[in-house]
Amino acid sequence: MMKEYNKSIKAILTDLQIPENDTSNITNKKEFILPPDGGEVAFEDLDHAHTLFIAFHVILPIFAVTCILVNALSLVMVMRPRLNAIYINLYLKLLIILDLLTALSTIPASFAMGNTLCNSYAMAFYQAHFGMYLVNLFRFSCLYVWIWVSFDRFMAIWFLERFQSIRNNKGLQDRRLLITGIWILAWMLPVLSLGEVKRVGTKNCWVGDADHTVVLSTEHTLLFDLALQYIPYGVLILLSIGLAAGVVKKRLLNNMGCQSKRSEFYKTLAILILNLLYVLCYCLVWMMPVSSFMDIVILWTTQQSAFLVWSMINTLIIFFFHKDYHDELMSILPSISMPKKSHSRQEIEMEHTSITEV
Repeated sequence: MMKEYNKSIKAILTDLQIPENDTSNITNKKEFILPPDGGEVAFEDLDHAHTLFIAFHVILPIFAVTCILVNALSLVMVMRPRLNAIYINLYLKLLIILDLLTALSTIPASFAMGNTLCNSYAMAFYQAHFGMYLVNLFRFSCLYVWIWVSFDRFMAIWFLERFQSIRNNKGLQDRRLLITGIWILAWMLPVLSLGEVKRVGTKNCWVGDADHTVVLSTEHTLLFDLALQYIPYGVLILLSIGLAAGVVKKRLLNNMGCQSKRSEFYKTLAILILNLLYVLCYCLVWMMPVSSFMDIVILWTTQQSAFLVWSMINTLIIFFFHKDYHDELMSILPSISMPKKSHSRQEIEMEHTSITEV
């Protein structure tokens, strides 16, 4: 496959009459831009094509497929009826579905970007108008859902009575998620229509320009990034600081009198760990130096892979630290390898009353 890919790249360079070490006639026209953070792509030699192939045709698809498998199993877990009484369960269901959609949309987007030099018109159109935009749409949605999870945990630690009224408000979660979805779509839908499909040379080669910093005005780009990235990440950091302060000040309360302080601590610790990992994934943009095209590819691939890893482990960490999910998971595992034991009526009643809503 790699040999065929190299031959196609050489053929394209020949057809376009572009020397392999001289691409000034491309970069002057600003034909090639690596989405979403990179500048112009200068194909100095075929090593750049190899880098694109490994990054977008091998590494990202492997992470995406693994993410799909893990989240499919997690979705089966959270759909169990006994877990519906847990307040966080609706958020986890939606989070897992969004993680699945993120991974599914990453595969075609990565293949489209791996052929940056030449695509069919259909692939270039997908790259320009959907591609990473769909990936970012689902990823931003994950971020907002996780902010709601962190906010509720913050309220449970610092304002227990207020949290109890929030939890008892029927339909509040649905209204939150509906407003959040409208907010994200209002910012993302206009961007989907602004991508450009560009013809390369006289052959049937096309590229899709999918960088929102190029297709949007400077003011619109700033507002877009504030609404979907900077402000949400700032809120997530502030909530994490509040959660950490609550742990230090020992404000882990015995919610509803049904759970121990140790259980509350584990819930808070799980959310803090995931908040820290999510912020670190985003901060990779500034943590790694960028001085060449290959640095951009490595940086962007590392960041997207890190987000996919976060999408794999978020619910697993919740399953491990949250007592009710952990108990449910432990009850499932033995049933896979051995016949299910019968329980007395008293044991069944005790199982159902152990599920809490926090």
